[in-house]
Amino acid sequence: MFATTAAPVILALASAVWALPSSVPMALFESVSSAPAGWNLNGAAAKDEVMNLRIHLAKQNVAEFQELAVKIATPGDAQYGKHLTVEQIDAIVGPSAESKDLVFQWLGNHSLADSAVLNSRGNVVKVKATISQVEALLGTQYSTYTNADTGKTASRALNVYVPQALMKHIDVIQPTTFFGFKKLTPTFHPRTDLNRRATVTTPTALASLYQFSGITALKSGIMGIAGFIEQWPSKTDLTTFMNKFTISGFVAVHAQQTPQGANIGIEANLDVQYARAITSTIPNVFYSTGGEDDSIYEDLAEYILGLAASSRPNVISVSYGGDEYEVALSVADATCNLFSELGAAGISVLYASGDSGEDVLS
Repeated sequence: MFATTAAPVILALASAVWALPSSVPMALFESVSSAPAGWNLNGAAAKDEVMNLRIHLAKQNVAEFQELAVKIATPGDAQYGKHLTVEQIDAIVGPSAESKDLVFQWLGNHSLADSAVLNSRGNVVKVKATISQVEALLGTQYSTYTNADTGKTASRALNVYVPQALMKHIDVIQPTTFFGFKKLTPTFHPRTDLNRRATVTTPTALASLYQFSGITALKSGIMGIAGFIEQWPSKTDLTTFMNKFTISGFVAVHAQQTPQGANIGIEANLDVQYARAITSTIPNVFYSTGGEDDSIYEDLAEYILGLAASSRPNVISVSYGGDEYEVALSVADATCNLFSELGAAGISVLYASGDSGEDVLS
């Protein structure tokens, strides 16, 4: 008798724990005081405008995973080089079943559950909804802004609220407070107080500076170069560069054809030319990342993690950036956590500190 009567009680208790109250106080999830400099307010966003909302479910065991990722990347540690599969990573940091259930209950309360889709890793919920529906969901108001430099428009909210019971179950909700990584134009500031080793920075000068000119047996692995803002490198320019600046002892390997009609960008050209020149015969792959400006690093990382292990780059170089103080804290944390997952999977990420160095505000 005990066994047959206890089961319904246990199920009822489990259901009650995961039930989202129909009436629950809202809590401030994230806010910004104003739009970033250069974004001008136009007015209230159109209520029937359709947007793609992304809700990142809270990762578990983040601190423990970061500690493990450091060990995997530290020479001499017992875990060094023992890279993880995506399945192993998700077994550690994947969201709880409770988080998924409660978020979908919340969406269901606003008649949005049927239009919500969970991504293949089970950690991001994507919802296609109107501005009016998202405003009701997040207890906020969206406005439309125009970027003075690019003319691009974006609908964003300065304050985001979620039910208090969901605060610990969600890591990111975008697009809301983050206006995206802006297009930066490289600048050059001459310095006369430096003892420069070369009048120009060539691959040969870099090889001398970083002492890799004697390394010629570079034959295995994949070198990745990240491209954003719809920029592509030029095959013709790369061929010219390689014919003139190939490091002595390295083999000049040229690129395949750039897609027809592609926008040839200075940053993309520079990145590919120097990466190709210093990596000898190692295959180079240029990853052109589209998507929304507020999710470009997320899109890049998820794409690479979704590749078969043998097709992933061993190293990926990123030279594109933005002003860190304009990045929503939740987005910054989520991006760093994704890069930690790349590292644990055996992919080293090389990131530029900016044209003026780190910790410098223009």
